[in-house]
Amino acid sequence: MRTLRKVTQEIRALREALGPAPERPLSQEQLARLLGVSWSTVARWETSGEPGAQMEQKLRRLRRAVEMLGDMVPPEHRAAFFEQRHPMLLKLRPIDLLDTPEGAEAVYRALEAAETGAFG
Repeated sequence: MRTLRKVTQEIRALREALGPAPERPLSQEQLARLLGVSWSTVARWETSGEPGAQMEQKLRRLRRAVEMLGDMVPPEHRAAFFEQRHPMLLKLRPIDLLDTPEGAEAVYRALEAAETGAFG
């Protein structure tokens, strides 16, 4: 089982990865809006509580998708990327698809296709 410190570090690292620059991470409020939870919920996750199994899975999937974005999307546009509807994802928002393993796989496949140019 992961320690509280590791969970809080992972959430902070995710905010840094989604922010415009590592020294300017996405705010807790912005991450909360992206995930559809309250600001105080994200603050609690970062200080003293676990996000719960379902949200922890979504956070893990989001982290993987952010890593897959690499240089395809500039850091200042990464959070917006997950909120926009994408034609390659049947006009669905990536952040919503990350709720399920199947949806996450669709996001990962689309990112791989975009990186390699293998659309289809």
